[in-house]
Amino acid sequence: MKTGIHWQDPKYAIGQDFVLDPSLLLYLPLHRLDGASLKSEDAYGHPCTVTGALWRPRGRYFDSDDHIVCGTNPALSITTGDFTLLIWAYLDAIGSHRCMFGGSSTNAIHLFSRNNEAILLSKPSIANAPAAKTPMPEDTWAMVRVTFDSHSTSNNVRYFFNGTTDGIATLDLDFTGYTNCIGAGNNAGSWHWSGYLGEAWIYKRVLPATEIAHIYCVTKRRYR
Repeated sequence: MKTGIHWQDPKYAIGQDFVLDPSLLLYLPLHRLDGASLKSEDAYGHPCTVTGALWRPRGRYFDSDDHIVCGTNPALSITTGDFTLLIWAYLDAIGSHRCMFGGSSTNAIHLFSRNNEAILLSKPSIANAPAAKTPMPEDTWAMVRVTFDSHSTSNNVRYFFNGTTDGIATLDLDFTGYTNCIGAGNNAGSWHWSGYLGEAWIYKRVLPATEIAHIYCVTKRRYR
């Protein structure tokens, strides 16, 4: 395993230890997890299988057929309720589908870039999938985050870029599959990411804007 500055080092840690948050379903610090097999650093320790996705000091590099599958633990089958997805991403080639988070089918939750717009999807059709306001930047790091509030029937999706709210949308999500793939969608069969992915989180709750900004602040030093 390659090692680097762990964010929990007392010289760098600030505030909440998000790794120990009981609502955290998945945490992958790809900037310091090397090898073809690895475990997520959360309470579940999901066994992850890497296809391609070469290690680099700031994360893993994904090209036309790379992906990381994080197992089929029931915790990753987000079938209902609130959630938050967060990921540090570097897009080096704009495309019609560049998936950051993907699932076991088109009906699982996917977070991807469509022609450099951030999109949240959980249905086969992308015709009405809501997009964030800010284009996904090319050739630079950005922290992309999206929350879903199951208690609201309108404005239930919120996008964040680099610590600030970037868009509000309404989406009737249809949950049927595991959200267990990084860097590709549709059961790792398509929508492959092009570029780097650094760290990835899935929470089973809606993180408030202040907490999202906090996580951005304590991790951004690795991507600047």
